[in-house]
Amino acid sequence: KGGEWLVVSHDPIPDGRGAWNEIVAKLDAKDAVTLESSLVTFLLEPFVLHAECEDVSVGQTILQVAREVGFRESGLSVGKKRVLVQIRTLALRLEVPLFLNGTPLVQADYFETLIELGNARLAENKRRTDKLWHRLREVFEGGAEAKEEDEELWVLIAPTSMARGLKVWLEA
Repeated sequence: KGGEWLVVSHDPIPDGRGAWNEIVAKLDAKDAVTLESSLVTFLLEPFVLHAECEDVSVGQTILQVAREVGFRESGLSVGKKRVLVQIRTLALRLEVPLFLNGTPLVQADYFETLIELGNARLAENKRRTDKLWHRLREVFEGGAEAKEEDEELWVLIAPTSMARGLKVWLEA
């Protein structure tokens, strides 16, 4: 239902108190009507990847690697025409309410502790993600899963709105 991001970062936040002050200032600038029924939440969401695979074997290989490196809640969906692997972990997720109707639910010191926890989880998320890419390269580059020696592996990233059309075009 709408909403707005008050502070956004994909990198560690070095100054928890500064981030707290920024949030407070943004909320102070809003009128009481805007703050009615509002909830401000600290949210850290770890890496998520949904990828279509060539076949079940490739999907199972990717899933096995993902689970080995710590993405425990990952899964594989097999449909009539598509094989999708979902790589994710909820273990690193962090969601904590901070303000309700513009009123703080926590103190600045607590928020600073949340920032420290979030920064640590962000670092762990990066470690796992780096390990995932490293292991996938090991498995697929020259490993038993490679189709032919001269066949180069590639990844295509496209906006969701274009994905289906690109898939159909590539399969033609």
